[in-house]
Amino acid sequence: MRLLAMLAVVVVFGCALLPYSSIPDNDLRRATRVIVADLAPAELHQGFGFLGTRGFDGQKTPATVAIDRVLVSALRDAGLSPVVDEGEVEKTWFYGDGTFSIPATSYPGLSKLVGSRSYVDGNWVYLQLVLYDKDTGRTQFVSVQRASRQSLESLVRESSDGYGDGRQSLEVDLHVLGLRREGGLAEQIDLSDGAHLRRGDELQIRFRLGIDCDVYAFLVNSNGTMQEIFPKQYVFGGMLQHGPSEDGWIRLGEETAKYTLYFVAAEHLETGTEEMILAINEFVQSSEGDLIPWNRVDATVAKFMLPEGKDEPIYTAGRSREPERFLLADGAVFESFGENLRGTAAVYRALRFSVP
Repeated sequence: MRLLAMLAVVVVFGCALLPYSSIPDNDLRRATRVIVADLAPAELHQGFGFLGTRGFDGQKTPATVAIDRVLVSALRDAGLSPVVDEGEVEKTWFYGDGTFSIPATSYPGLSKLVGSRSYVDGNWVYLQLVLYDKDTGRTQFVSVQRASRQSLESLVRESSDGYGDGRQSLEVDLHVLGLRREGGLAEQIDLSDGAHLRRGDELQIRFRLGIDCDVYAFLVNSNGTMQEIFPKQYVFGGMLQHGPSEDGWIRLGEETAKYTLYFVAAEHLETGTEEMILAINEFVQSSEGDLIPWNRVDATVAKFMLPEGKDEPIYTAGRSREPERFLLADGAVFESFGENLRGTAAVYRALRFSVP
């Protein structure tokens, strides 16, 4: 059964849903208890099936798994009896286009089902409960609560599903796009290891994470200039990310230089960015001509980005078998065989090219 997830009170998830309140201490655990209290009139004391939490795009991620834990706990603390079947929780029931697909066969013998949707906007995470009645086919949206994004990140870090001794491998699908503008037209150019680009060419990265983690991407050239491509931040898995933005590009200057694009992802990245830049500049300034000791720069990036005690990150990479198509703002379509990066503590990519 396919249901439009639109009610008069629901305009855009995270903007004009139902009235929400911000929890005083910004704690997501407390937010789940407050939102569960709004289920009291829903006649759920006879038991109901739990569908799990889904992100704005309908995907299940380590972040939604962490929310599930505290949400189920809050439901039980409220005296309710959620039935949690891992097989049912794994099923897709909400889609990013705002529609639901909840099979009538879900949780046989139970007429009421409860799920939740989460949406991250800036420093906040919004959580909304969804109540579905199998007998009537009616979908009801229960109030929205807001808590700090930091509290969600803390829950994810505490989760043994995504991290710890038995953590999942860290996987990234990375695309580095090259753009050349000539005569008002956008032309896709190769941007791979050893590529020779022209002055004025532009680049952009697009990537997806398999799990939630910290990401940082930046560009360093042999003249000592550093540019951020993707600011260091905590990123949720499953969604396409852009650096510097979906319509933004990094333009290579009018100077001859050798470049290295660094992409680093880890469960936690350190904060020593300024010290790292000073160390890199020291290597660049002390080098003769273009003879930059890039291996030492690579080691410096690893030293300052990764937590103390971690081994230098090692990645394995392969190309996607099928290209992914990206539609640009001007209507141009680029195709890219992304790199599949895999690691444990971190993944790390240093891509080198030059402007002769």
